[in-house]
Amino acid sequence: MKKERYKILIYTEDKKLSLLVAEQLRHEFSSVAHSEQLDSVISIIKEKSIDLVISHTALPNGEEGIKLLEKMNSMGLSRPDLILISGLCELTNKRLLKIGADKLIEEPVNFSELIENIKYFKSVRIKNRAA
Repeated sequence: MKKERYKILIYTEDKKLSLLVAEQLRHEFSSVAHSEQLDSVISIIKEKSIDLVISHTALPNGEEGIKLLEKMNSMGLSRPDLILISGLCELTNKRLLKIGADKLIEEPVNFSELIENIKYFKSVRIKNRAA
């Protein structure tokens, strides 16, 4: 049985964390990329048909997953699913869903929960491709 392609992009400036998460995700999913800059993330989404983006709500370099969400909403393209991770959960899942995020996960991240959410989004996206 052919493995369905599913492309994940991790947007964070913590390269060690990103590589660790990417390595774990590669065991379950086809393709995992990493980017540290907002403009690069937008380019990768446009060029590579990314299915899912994982990002923090706020990054130390001043860029934010919220800015990414706003840019993705304004692109007018088929947008990937977005999982936001937050250590300071001032934002509620309900509020983020309202502005277009697909899921909010609080830190410390439960890796099993992250994998289950990714599997869910993958199954929905694959069903939609087949329809």
